[in-house]
Amino acid sequence: MPVSALLATLSPDLLAHPLSAGPAPPDAWAVCPACLAQDVEEGRPPYVRATWTHPLTTHCQVHTRPLISHAASSIKVADDEMVFDRHPERPARWDALGERPFDNPGVVARVASGLRQREKGRSEWLKLRFAIRDIVDGLGTLTRGVHPRALMNHFEEPLFGRRSLIGALRLPVGWMAEMDATTRLLYVRVALFVLAEPPDPSSADVGPLGAVWLRDLYAHSRPRGWEARFKHAIRDPLLLFATQLPRETILALDERSLAWPADLRRRWTYAAAAGAIGGYVF
Repeated sequence: MPVSALLATLSPDLLAHPLSAGPAPPDAWAVCPACLAQDVEEGRPPYVRATWTHPLTTHCQVHTRPLISHAASSIKVADDEMVFDRHPERPARWDALGERPFDNPGVVARVASGLRQREKGRSEWLKLRFAIRDIVDGLGTLTRGVHPRALMNHFEEPLFGRRSLIGALRLPVGWMAEMDATTRLLYVRVALFVLAEPPDPSSADVGPLGAVWLRDLYAHSRPRGWEARFKHAIRDPLLLFATQLPRETILALDERSLAWPADLRRRWTYAAAAGAIGGYVF
């Protein structure tokens, strides 16, 4: 196959700003079952779309459905003998997530729009890419305290009822580039949930995490009376980063956030300030 044909299968953004190689196929592949089914119905071999190869792509731009790992797909792009040297494909760590209430259509559309228009607004797209990368890195970092665990546990337990992967001692850099497709799709979707604009504080919507997750975390914390004064906090999961991660990680994220889009940088600054005022960070 010509090199030009191989390059055409990759997202142009990855060619301009490459990441580490990461897992080999098929672990790296995220696919849309509806697109693969359409390939079969129309009599062509199923193939991986270039848009699926970008690590921030979590939904199909044609069907607006969540992507799943190739391991979880009933339709395979190629058989084991052709691509995997006769080694059986490893089973998926988790089942396909499908639609979930934590998916925010606004931020998912923002990523899709950035991917489509990255040549026109390359600066803003790179800022958004950095923000999502940094949140994924934060999710994989150990929390502070006597019994540290990956910050992702605070999201996986209420959202999925299961524990997460073991966290890193220090904030990694670009961890999602090393993930298999199953893990990456999960972490990036949760990162988008964290970065999404929270509901209006006056609304009855308390978000997918529920109304009590923050109260349960800080039932014995000072200062007293904070819950009544800051009810809006339960609607913004970004506050978890500022209250659960160690000081050095918060400072590292604060430095990284200088490269984020202005609106996300502003939200991070407010969350870190709230954590500092509450005595959880400094």
